[in-house]
Amino acid sequence: MASISALWSKPHYACKEGADVNAWLGARLGDKPDFVGLAQYEADAQLAGTLSEAKYGTLGSGCYAAGQRKYGDVIGIAYNQSRWELQQSFPETATGATCASIPQTDVGVICGSDGTPSCCACTGHPDALYPGTKDTVGSRAYAIGVFKDKTSQWPKDVCVVAASLPHPYPYGCDSSGDFSKCVKDAQGNMFGTDAFYGNVDNLCAGKDVVFLGDTNMGPQKESFKGLFPGSKVLSQMEDASGALNTCCFESSNSQATVNRYASDRMAFFCQDGKCSGSQQGGSTAMNQPLQDGQLQVSKFTHCKANPNPVLNKLQGSFVCCGSAEEHAPILAKVTR
Repeated sequence: MASISALWSKPHYACKEGADVNAWLGARLGDKPDFVGLAQYEADAQLAGTLSEAKYGTLGSGCYAAGQRKYGDVIGIAYNQSRWELQQSFPETATGATCASIPQTDVGVICGSDGTPSCCACTGHPDALYPGTKDTVGSRAYAIGVFKDKTSQWPKDVCVVAASLPHPYPYGCDSSGDFSKCVKDAQGNMFGTDAFYGNVDNLCAGKDVVFLGDTNMGPQKESFKGLFPGSKVLSQMEDASGALNTCCFESSNSQATVNRYASDRMAFFCQDGKCSGSQQGGSTAMNQPLQDGQLQVSKFTHCKANPNPVLNKLQGSFVCCGSAEEHAPILAKVTR
């Protein structure tokens, strides 16, 4: 039996505990996951060194809209070089090289508005407006890598996709468990993702596919492929079993809610149909911290005491101590 393991983590841009997040990630790399999807890890300048020391290669991208630099999105894929060889990636530099470093939010480039600089990859035009509104799709990044298994355990090339997707719109349109009330584009796919699924269809066709990312979906019963009925590749994807509520650490006044939405997903597709997938991670219940034994994320002691007793109780279960809208990580596996 062959398998592919993958870790996904999104501490969110408000994370201010970079060193502690980096230490946690370094410990997880000791388990040698095949692929690691990282979103908004830009707070930690030591990240590249941690990945290199563990013998992980990287590729990444950023998405920044005009006037939205503060909220620019960055994303990356790290891969275990002892097993996987990179064959192709998106985006690339102007000279056709891999964007090897996970970018920082202070690079000062604008994607999509004034041309598309190298190493930018936005799911759709970040300044695009939802029909009939003044609401923009916003800055959402993605990256794609095609890999060959050097050990020959996995028979086909694997296309790994990491992405942050726009919220289904209007907000809450998917609360019933499907996307029939959500705005779609001309191909019937989630509005604001045309660049994303177009490149996935081009790079991943004929390959086995693994998706890791923040879908911004709500209920667990929603399917990832339901977002993309008009995509040749993404419409065939299957959700890993065990979808969990991972979003987010939310606080307001004296109350806090945790993990109300099943936003972070792993989905997969194998050409021969002989694969299955599963994932584990954050708590499935609202207002509950992560449980012992799940990625060893619970009961962090590095968090500073919060004077709010509700927040103080919950924050120690998050890698970044309950950073605003911090997501719980997931660990997933595809087997054949």
